[in-house]
Amino acid sequence: MSIPTISQRAGLAAVLILLPAAAAPSATFIKFDVPGAGNAQPAAINNRGAVVGYYQDAGGLSHGFLRSAVGQISTFDIPGSVQTFPRDINRARAIAGSYLDAAGTSHGFLMSPGQTPVTFDARGAGAGMLAGTFAVSINSGGEVAGIYRDSGLVGHGFLRRSDGSILTFDAPGANSVPLGGTILNAVNDSGVVTGFYIDNSSVFHGFAGVPERIVGFSIPGAGSLSGWGTRSLAVNVKDTLCGSFVDASGLPHGFLLSRSRVITKFRIPNSLYLYPVSINAAEAITGSYSDTNNMTHGFLRTPDGTITVFDVPGALWTNPAWVNAAGWIAGYSLDSSYVSHGFIRIP
Repeated sequence: MSIPTISQRAGLAAVLILLPAAAAPSATFIKFDVPGAGNAQPAAINNRGAVVGYYQDAGGLSHGFLRSAVGQISTFDIPGSVQTFPRDINRARAIAGSYLDAAGTSHGFLMSPGQTPVTFDARGAGAGMLAGTFAVSINSGGEVAGIYRDSGLVGHGFLRRSDGSILTFDAPGANSVPLGGTILNAVNDSGVVTGFYIDNSSVFHGFAGVPERIVGFSIPGAGSLSGWGTRSLAVNVKDTLCGSFVDASGLPHGFLLSRSRVITKFRIPNSLYLYPVSINAAEAITGSYSDTNNMTHGFLRTPDGTITVFDVPGALWTNPAWVNAAGWIAGYSLDSSYVSHGFIRIP
């Protein structure tokens, strides 16, 4: 994969699109909750329409759920866990995520249909609150990617191969401060990973590549103040990246970065933040943004560049998490009591 380095920014072809966001066209919303529980938060939807995520019990502890394509919901916990946080599901319904033990340490897991869950830790992962192994993404081959935090709570990337071996890496230029370092967000079917890292000035930069060759980049025009910069958040099967950046004026933008190094920038007018979290093979992107009243809404950017904003009917906030190949979007909404509910948006 050819991804530009920070020093190559001037050679990138860039297209800026700033269009008024369209109101949502007719779409079907399926709202759901885990029976007898609250605060459902879907994390991903696969190409067959199965949704995975977590929910909270009456004591505020999180457990996993799987909603089938026909609406059947099953719940699960990883043996030995206090809390379970599924994060992704592939076409074969293999689920990846993390769980917390009694000491608060996070561990990764892979759960395939009909098989005992496999748990794992990246070498060098620390123990205790906020430390350990956090699996966040799985591809069709069963490779699992995520981050681990060491004893100093510094973040590092990892990729667990389908044979169980684990590769670890750091993005060049990543700092070594607690809750900083390298933050991996996604892996695609080719084993390309992407995410962002934080440098010694607390500026964010994207990265992409395979674990043996990680390349950093910044979107031209990204600001260089502390907490600003470029965040790469997702990658599709064509190696196209999407993410967000804050420009030198403090305005948030979304971006696509193609394998051929073409950058497309986009913005929702008057948004205070813009967070594209998922991109499918056709380059449809979903995510969330906040308006001038600090209310969060969902958006869908179609491959032709049209941006549609939407809210789950009756919701106070809408937070999309994933868009699948058919354009179905899964996520969660908050009601007026700030209780979360799952949703699927079908175009």
